[in-house]
Amino acid sequence: MPNTDSFSKKRLNSLIARVQNVDEEIKEKKADIKEIFTEAKDAGFNVKAMRECLKLLRLDPEDQKDHETNMAIYKDALGISGDQGDMLDELDARKDAKVETPKALAPVKKKINLVKKQPAMAAESANV
Repeated sequence: MPNTDSFSKKRLNSLIARVQNVDEEIKEKKADIKEIFTEAKDAGFNVKAMRECLKLLRLDPEDQKDHETNMAIYKDALGISGDQGDMLDELDARKDAKVETPKALAPVKKKINLVKKQPAMAAESANV
């Protein structure tokens, strides 16, 4: 055990308190991030795609190129279509289809009965 003369208890407590404060700040920031993703999801954004974009943005440009190259190699090896031209053609075809997307879901007006009705015979035997 270290000699208490070799280090200051006061200094140790100060360092521990600082780490605890930073841990609390991290928890708060994570809660803020979660709230932002909830807001994005409610607005109709694809949160999974947003997270992937954020991962790429954290990389420097050279690492981004390496990542994209590796993904292309792996997709090709697995037979996964990764051609951007195909994706753009598909998006254009969807636009040309003129399928209307509802602006919002209409509220359900019909009440749903969640209680199961008993068969007539079972109801009669219960009354006996």
